[in-house]
Amino acid sequence: MRIVQMSSVHYWRDTRVFLKMCASVAAAGHEVHLVVPREETGVETVDGVVVHGLPLPANRRERMFGTVKRVLDTAAELQGDLYQFHDPEFLLQAPGFQSRVGAPVVFASHDGYRLQLQYKHWVPARGRQP
Repeated sequence: MRIVQMSSVHYWRDTRVFLKMCASVAAAGHEVHLVVPREETGVETVDGVVVHGLPLPANRRERMFGTVKRVLDTAAELQGDLYQFHDPEFLLQAPGFQSRVGAPVVFASHDGYRLQLQYKHWVPARGRQP
C-alpha cells in the first residue's frame, strides 16, 4: 500500500509524524511518502520513508496559502492509496482533495487544536471559540 503523509507545519523529523507515522509503517512493509517543507528540497529516502522536501515558507501567510497548495499538488502526483495530513490548514481543502485523488484522506488530529486556538494571538477573539 502506498501511503502519503502530508504536513505544512511539522519539522520533517518530528517524532510523531516521521517516526511514529512514517518510519514505523514503512518498516511494516508499506511504501510511505512524506511531503513536507524542509531545509533540503528534493526527494530522498530516509529510514525507508521517501521524503519530498519542499521549500520552507517565509512566514505564516505563505505557509497557509502557498505551502499548503504545494504540499497538496505534490502529494496528488504520488497517486497514493491513502493520504494523511497533520495540520488543520488542510481541513478546508480536504474534501476537494479527496475528490481529486480518489483515495481516502485522513486528518491525524494528535494535538489539542481546540485548546490551542484559544491562545493564538493572530486568531481574532471571535474565532477562538470553536
